[in-house]
Amino acid sequence: MSRLLRVLICAALIALGALSPAYAADSIGNVGKWSVFEERNGTMKTCWTATANDRRVLLNGSLLYVAVTKHSGRQPELSVYADRRLPRSGGMTITIGQSKFRLRSTGQYAWLDQRTDKLAINALKQVEAAGGNANFTVSIPKVGVFDFSAKGFAAALDMTLKRCR
Repeated sequence: MSRLLRVLICAALIALGALSPAYAADSIGNVGKWSVFEERNGTMKTCWTATANDRRVLLNGSLLYVAVTKHSGRQPELSVYADRRLPRSGGMTITIGQSKFRLRSTGQYAWLDQRTDKLAINALKQVEAAGGNANFTVSIPKVGVFDFSAKGFAAALDMTLKRCR
């Protein structure tokens, strides 16, 4: 399955899991500012941690989330999801500590390339471990810069990875 298709499926699961409680995604719990979810579809299992529901960031009246998704047998992937279309203009980035990562976007979803996922996830862990405000930002040209908290990220990611090996 192509990376774009997997990202689109993951983002749809995040949206449905976060926005409609009747959907089959199970909420596993909250750690700090992050929520953990699990979804089973036949033999496929997908787990993800996303910026917690009570800390959604408004983007022109819509919601913006940051998530790390893990499919069974695959490496974790970092993505950004909005419940409305993101601008197609280039230059969308996520800044974590001193590292800035370029995001690719299509429609409501933005993601990193496969080589960069691990670097960004490790940077989130380091920002959280450093203490202080432990924030990171998503920058969308001509829209704004949006702050998120990394507090609880490492423990939430650990829960996610243990549920979907």
